[in-house]
Amino acid sequence: MLLSSRIASFAIYPTAATKLTAVSRGFLAAQYRVTNCHLMGTVKADRNIPPGAAREMVFPGHPQNPGLPRVPGEPGTLISNRPEFRQHRVLSLWVKTTGTDTKAWMYFGEYEVKESPQALSGQEFSHLPEPTKQTWVTSLFTSTHQCYASMSAKIWLHKHGIASTPALIREKTEQFLAQIRTQKKMKPSPKVGPGDMSKDDILEGLCDGVAMFDVLTLRCVGYDHEFETGLAAGWKRWLTTKGM
Repeated sequence: MLLSSRIASFAIYPTAATKLTAVSRGFLAAQYRVTNCHLMGTVKADRNIPPGAAREMVFPGHPQNPGLPRVPGEPGTLISNRPEFRQHRVLSLWVKTTGTDTKAWMYFGEYEVKESPQALSGQEFSHLPEPTKQTWVTSLFTSTHQCYASMSAKIWLHKHGIASTPALIREKTEQFLAQIRTQKKMKPSPKVGPGDMSKDDILEGLCDGVAMFDVLTLRCVGYDHEFETGLAAGWKRWLTTKGM
């Protein structure tokens, strides 16, 4: 199965022609108080445009997500096991530009994010682009998110021929989280991952489907032109104050 097959029936949302504004995460942090290093962020109601309601934003990266929309209004997919996405909701989607300015992000619209019934199979993972596979392997190698440590736990148990049970997975997950937190403080960083597994061990487990990622579908349900206009004006002022 292909990632695109999960969104084959989704129509492109008819967004009116608009000049997109590419901005930095630093600007978004200053303008909207959105932390500039997290996957998700919330703009409080009094800082939103228009004010009155909070705005939830998501900033997925290209290396992890080869199925992101290419233009505003286009459907797409996310690969993630983060529990924040378990809820069926609408988020403001931001996509990083793929040109020379890799720090620039563009607002793509309001997207309904919904978990697909079909998780990413091992065969699907094995056919993803090489940079995507390596990025996810590194994430499992170093992530302190419980959802990813539990995937490493499943792979470790499988590697050692131990039947997975919820209790064993929880136990190994906690061990791995403690190990990763300790290793993050070490210089230089150790070359072994959770449970002393190698990156090849994790790659093999993912390609074999021992642990699987969720696939989230992205359907555009609106485009906030008032927000985009305010964004462009704020960015222009920001550049002026920075002397750019």
